[in-house]
Amino acid sequence: FPAGTFCDGRFSRIPLNVLPSSFSVVFEKVEFRRDSVTVTYEKIWFDSAKRLVRRDYKMAGGNDPDPTTQIFDFNLEFFHKEGALIHYVGSRITRSVRCDVWVGIYADPDSARNFTIEWYFTKDNVVEGIGGNIQPASLFRIDIFQAVGEPPITRNVLQLDKESPPQEVFDVSQCFPSAFKARLLIYFSVVNNKSISSVSASYLKDLLHISLVNRALLPPLRISGVS
Repeated sequence: FPAGTFCDGRFSRIPLNVLPSSFSVVFEKVEFRRDSVTVTYEKIWFDSAKRLVRRDYKMAGGNDPDPTTQIFDFNLEFFHKEGALIHYVGSRITRSVRCDVWVGIYADPDSARNFTIEWYFTKDNVVEGIGGNIQPASLFRIDIFQAVGEPPITRNVLQLDKESPPQEVFDVSQCFPSAFKARLLIYFSVVNNKSISSVSASYLKDLLHISLVNRALLPPLRISGVS
């Protein structure tokens, strides 16, 4: 099928590859306009359990050496697959890599419109120029078609880490003056001391953070710097 073509009613025997629910990813975002092309580099940290997302972005031209950072909580999933109508397209080559491609129609709640989206996944093992190794069935590219006859917004996946981001990534304390902060010191009674040594410090910090915000009925961003 031509790129961006969704066939309503077409039955797909090949389900969409599994996508992570929490991750960090580096995108090269390419937007085609009538007389120009804009390239932006983005790094996104996404944690579905904590409902947090962070986005760092900068222009490819180098005019903004320091990236802009946005941190916010959310109520949407990232890859636009939930509730989407999806079918398998076939294989295509992008960036010299052969990929399996799926196409779908999803409803965007912000604009109250339907958009066409394509997901590219690697068919084979890929060795990157920098020496990295990309496994088969890894997300490699996302295209979002916003209007008929216009080129899509393309996000080329440069790095994808399927581990949950550490809580420090979402620290917004530097955005507030000291007068708006309160430091808490909490004492716990540990029932089995020996079991603590078998648990990673990062896991304990995340567990404490989630427990604290849930018990205090606070948004996850309101407590940071757990140590």
